[in-house]
Order: sequence, then structure tokens, then C-alpha cells
Amino acid sequence: MERRGVSEVAGVILVSMIIFSVGLAWLAAQGPLLAVQAYSIIDLIRAAERRQRQLLSLLYYFKDGAGNLVLYIYNYGVEDSTIARLFVGDGEVDLGSVTVKNAETNQPLPGLRIPPKVLAEVKIPSAPSGRYIVFLMTKEEGRFAWEVSV
Repeated sequence: MERRGVSEVAGVILVSMIIFSVGLAWLAAQGPLLAVQAYSIIDLIRAAERRQRQLLSLLYYFKDGAGNLVLYIYNYGVEDSTIARLFVGDGEVDLGSVTVKNAETNQPLPGLRIPPKVLAEVKIPSAPSGRYIVFLMTKEEGRFAWEVSV
């Protein structure tokens, strides 16, 4: 009997080589994109871990006779929290007018930074009266919102 075609083994090898070549070409084209996406996911996880190490809690607040909103914020976290942006109601507060001091020692905290395990007094001048949200963002990517009524 005379055989006229390619053997089954040679056919399997040829098809396997074609599939391997197509897979290798796809990996070469998509490899850099996959690496960027993997790094992006890793960065998101690291940012979430940093946010978890911050835990600011509003313990008490009042409006003093001069119209300042005084917040007592405790940092239960394990790293410093530095105020980057502060919103009272619908408006952003100029951080140059905000004072932050250690409520226990009455010493100023430089750079709007609240160290771990410290009760800070944050004084916001010319705060409106009524019920509104105080929203604080930190340089360490933390976000905190508290509802106040003064």
C-alpha cells in the first residue's frame, strides 16, 4: 500500500508549532501591556494599605465665640496624617488659615501633620453655622468625612 500524505505524527507536530507560534506572537505583543496592568494593580494595593494605616476620628467639635469651627481629631492609625485639602460644607478651606495643635500639650503641629496616637485640635476660621459635612483629604491618600451641626 502506498502512502500519499503526511503522517499523523508530522501533522500533530506542524499544528502544535503553528499554535505555539501564534501564542508566542500574542505574548510578545501583549506582554508589556500585561506588565503595566500588573504594576497598576500592585500600586492600587499599596495605596489601599497606606490608607488602612491611617485612621482619623472626630471625637468632639464646637464653634467658638469668634466663629471658628474647632475639631478634635484623634489619629488612631500607625502613621502620620498630613492634611492636604479640607472642605467645610460646599467650600474648600484655605489651609493657610487653619491651625493644628496638639490638644494635650497645646503645642503647634508643624505642616498640618497629625502624628499617630495624638489628639489634635484643628481650628477652621469663619465656619458657617448649620449642618454640613467636613471632608478631609490627607497627603497619604486618606479621605475622611464627618457630619457636624453647629
